[in-house]
Amino acid sequence: MSYYELEAQKYAEEKGIIEYDVNGMFMEYWSFYGQSEGWYFVRYDLAHKKEVFRGANIPWTGMTSIPKFLLTESGATKYNYMAG
Repeated sequence: MSYYELEAQKYAEEKGIIEYDVNGMFMEYWSFYGQSEGWYFVRYDLAHKKEVFRGANIPWTGMTSIPKFLLTESGATKYNYMAG
C-alpha cells in the first residue's frame, strides 16, 4: 500500500467515507451534504491534509433521491450516501 493510499484510508475511517479513489496525492469521492446542498464531488489533498475542491453539485429535489450513476445494479448506493 502506498503512502497516499494509507493516508486516504486513515482519512476515510476518520470521516466515515465508504468509497473513494486515490488519484496521485488526491483522494476523490462523492458525498451527500444534506437536503439543502445535495451531492458534491470532493477532492482532498492527502499531502497537505485539506479539501481542495468541492463541486459538481447535483441538487437534491426530493423526487430523485439518489442520482442513477450512484446506484449499483441491485439498487444499493455506491458512494457515501448522507455521510458527508
